[in-house]
Amino acid sequence: GLTNVEVMQYTFSPQNLKDFGCCPTSNVATANGSKEELLSSFDVGIGLHCCGSFTDMVMELCLGRGATCIVCPCCNGAMTSKTTSGYQYPRSSSFRGIMSQDEYLDQLSKSADDLGNYQAKCLIEYDRALWAKESGFKEVSMWKLNPTESTPKHHVLCLEC
Repeated sequence: GLTNVEVMQYTFSPQNLKDFGCCPTSNVATANGSKEELLSSFDVGIGLHCCGSFTDMVMELCLGRGATCIVCPCCNGAMTSKTTSGYQYPRSSSFRGIMSQDEYLDQLSKSADDLGNYQAKCLIEYDRALWAKESGFKEVSMWKLNPTESTPKHHVLCLEC
């Protein structure tokens, strides 16, 4: 297990990114706002601890912009047909051929989170990776955070246009 773990809250801004070794900061910008406000120019989109359909929103924003996308998805168990923000599940045509949205949300997503089924969580992220490839991302990689014990939500998708 992990020892000596500290939780740190940090507000990112171009001025304080140099604390993390990002110099010069003239080519780094941060943004908070609505989906429409975030459609300005960017080359890399990063989503960390993206709950539910937020992962899919970040992926689609990056695809629409032609930007590299790095997301670390979180939970999906609370998702229902009313909380998907309009996204269709399963995401990929491969998965839609074998299960309905109700089956995906009520069984697969809930199993991944509420029941702690690791294989179900892997299938959810694999479905997203298949969608990314079908939708036009040229390179799709699935990674794990290291050490994997740091969090049960240790999957990372790296997508390049």
